[in-house]
Amino acid sequence: MLAAASQGRHHGLLKTIVLTVIFAGFIGITYGFSMDLFSILIPDMMKSIGFNYVETGAVAGIARFGFLLASLLAGLLAPTIGYGRTIVGSVLLSLCAQIGMGVSHSVGMLYVLAFVLGVCSSAVYVPMVAVVTKSIPFQHRAKVFGIISSGQSYADFASGLLVASLLPKIGWRNIWFFIAVLGIAIATFSVFYLFRRGVIEKTVEVRTDVPDSDRSDIRKRLRAISNPQSMMIWLIMLASGLSTYPFQTYISPFVRDELGFSVDLAGGMWSAIGFVGMWGGFAMGFIADRAGIRTALTICYLAMSAASLLMFFHPSAPSLMAAAALYGLAYFSMYGLFPAYISKSFDPAASIFVFGVGNVLLGLSTTLGGFFGGFAKSVFGTFHPVYLSVSVVSLGLVFLTLFLKREGVNSSAAGTPSPVTAA
Repeated sequence: MLAAASQGRHHGLLKTIVLTVIFAGFIGITYGFSMDLFSILIPDMMKSIGFNYVETGAVAGIARFGFLLASLLAGLLAPTIGYGRTIVGSVLLSLCAQIGMGVSHSVGMLYVLAFVLGVCSSAVYVPMVAVVTKSIPFQHRAKVFGIISSGQSYADFASGLLVASLLPKIGWRNIWFFIAVLGIAIATFSVFYLFRRGVIEKTVEVRTDVPDSDRSDIRKRLRAISNPQSMMIWLIMLASGLSTYPFQTYISPFVRDELGFSVDLAGGMWSAIGFVGMWGGFAMGFIADRAGIRTALTICYLAMSAASLLMFFHPSAPSLMAAAALYGLAYFSMYGLFPAYISKSFDPAASIFVFGVGNVLLGLSTTLGGFFGGFAKSVFGTFHPVYLSVSVVSLGLVFLTLFLKREGVNSSAAGTPSPVTAA
């Protein structure tokens, strides 16, 4: 019996590791290898296709609109379509759009492809909350989401290396094709594994009747709207977007144009953000699983506040690099801690709805944050008020985190933590 129990734990741990790697790869495909890659290739695509910065902004805006739309709809439709099928379908559609980027010859085509990439990036992440809630042991979820959210940083790091080494040799179109082929290879193994493990659901039969269990899931999603725990996490996600997006959006113009530092320093700051993000998600997830997600979020917001103050005072290049490192730790970690907290606090039916709404608010607040940063620069003639405001908002988030309930506060009859429902 002891041997059987040990073998069961071994297989459970192996499944946790494989699912984590697969989902991190999916995030890399739909985030780092999609619109992030577009950002890197913008100068070359502009020269080849013939569009300007206004149209570039429109492409980014359309992608953001697709992200917001999918954040809302994924929470409503994924339970019906199937969580696993929604995830895999989004990955495959994103790969098709990446190939489309490689053959695009007009800005109109870019609008369509950017919308698809935006939809896929959100539609792949939102259902993961439900799958992780169902498949990953309670005590490992924060670490798992920390690594999953860091998938974007790994892909960004790989994209930077590939573009730097291959762009002069094969051109931007073949870069898209190369990335898509790499993504197809990852997806092929992943889909096979997920199907074998039952994560990809079988085809749903069309039914005229609605089972009581489905009605119960709908009621749970609706009740989540009035749940104080839901509203608090939504408020925190909304405020988080206001702080993180302006910080990263204006790093290069602030450091290079306003402060007069070199291009190498600005590039080094982005490298520091990505490098710290590659391991920071797991580190903060480990802390969250041991000390609680509220503790980990508090550390992230304190790091954000410190990073913003370093940007505000900017006494030297090393202090700016330290600010970038602190930001990388906070940014990639908190975007894994949000779904981790939700997965530990709600059952699958409610968790995907809560995270979907939170993702919408997060997307809206990042848009507002970017607008606020540009408006502040135009009014004050400097980015200093932006970074001071980010520090103040981050400290306010430390205060809001105190009002979050500890995840898994309810206990089952056996005395082990179990997520609360949306009731």
